[in-house]
Amino acid sequence: MIVGLLVLAVQGCVSQWHTQVGPPATIVQLSPGRDFRVTLANGVSMKLFSPAVIGDSLVGTAGPVAWPDTAQRIAVALADIRTLEDRQPDRAASVAVGLLLTFVGVVLATGLLLQL
Repeated sequence: MIVGLLVLAVQGCVSQWHTQVGPPATIVQLSPGRDFRVTLANGVSMKLFSPAVIGDSLVGTAGPVAWPDTAQRIAVALADIRTLEDRQPDRAASVAVGLLLTFVGVVLATGLLLQL
């Protein structure tokens, strides 16, 4: 059971950044609550948590919203955004990690049963 929980937890963590194509305002509005990595025209890159489009700006926080006391509000002009990326699951890596953890669980369970 513990191994099963570990598999689920790790599978959720295996992801990669994917560049989104289209106007940043539309992308963000179609993906509420998602976190994005923003690269500006001057090359500066930052991660925005739970961003929203307000006027002509993308506004989010520098940290998870779950930590409101430490999360610094950040606003960038939509016109200054060169690329917008979001994290998407890497299915192949998730399957590989899941199989590895399952194998480890079977080996541990077999070892425990042989000791009985």
